[in-house]
Amino acid sequence: MFPVKFQTQCETDGKCFQCEVCKMVFAKQYLRERRMMAHSEERPFQCKISEVQFERNIDMKAHLLTHSDERSYKCDVCEKGFKRKENLLSYLLGHKEELFKCDICKKGFKKRSNLKKHLEIHSGIRRHRCENCDKLFGQKRDLEMRKLIHTGEKPFQCCYCDKRFNSTPAEEGI
Repeated sequence: MFPVKFQTQCETDGKCFQCEVCKMVFAKQYLRERRMMAHSEERPFQCKISEVQFERNIDMKAHLLTHSDERSYKCDVCEKGFKRKENLLSYLLGHKEELFKCDICKKGFKKRSNLKKHLEIHSGIRRHRCENCDKLFGQKRDLEMRKLIHTGEKPFQCCYCDKRFNSTPAEEGI
């Protein structure tokens, strides 16, 4: 007996496609083939730059953006650029909810506390000192990122390959 949601899909056209490994049932053959590929070690799509391999061509194409500095998806509000359309769409949601605006640079924030922290950038006051190199930072977050440079730690991993970074993919524009 198939789970109800699969049974309904299959009854539509009378065809069902079952994964030979996990026995999951699909209404479309391409979905079954994609599932079968997930079980195998086969990765037929390879990046020509970094040689990372992927199960699907669409994943490889998304990965290729990591090798480019091009940001073709632009925010209509502030002109900020993004490599991926999904990142732009997510960013646009923030513009709708920005209740607190900086009078100096017009950047918007959802919380007053974030605006207050941001204003420290414009004040020029740098209270956070790096113990390793004595460099001063206006924001504690920037100091924490600096510490990663000194330790060599790279806690952020690309979601498409094994490459690691000492800053988040959002900061890299990925």
